[in-house]
Amino acid sequence: MGTHKSEQLPERLRQLLTEAYLANEKVYWQQREQLVQRLANKWVAVHNGQVVTVGEDMATVMDEVGKRGLCDAYIEKVGAESDTVFTIRQQREIGFAYDSAYSDKGTGYFFL
Repeated sequence: MGTHKSEQLPERLRQLLTEAYLANEKVYWQQREQLVQRLANKWVAVHNGQVVTVGEDMATVMDEVGKRGLCDAYIEKVGAESDTVFTIRQQREIGFAYDSAYSDKGTGYFFL
């Protein structure tokens, strides 16, 4: 698989990715062959041009990236890139009118 995953996203979703994230993704794919030789089937995070953490599972790597505040890191399972697929569900805000003059002083609840 020699393609960047971000290129497979619809344009409206790709626009949400930061330039730093896209740069980290690019570095991963540039270094992929060397990483496969050293770190096959390990999870890695790439940030600012280098592998910053390695782990046996995605949660460990994500936890380390979060602790270090590396929100633009690219995280991937080396050599098994197509094994992990995420489904993104669209979240919608639902608005409703609320009468601010209404108060149910007896219960502390309000009803919709």
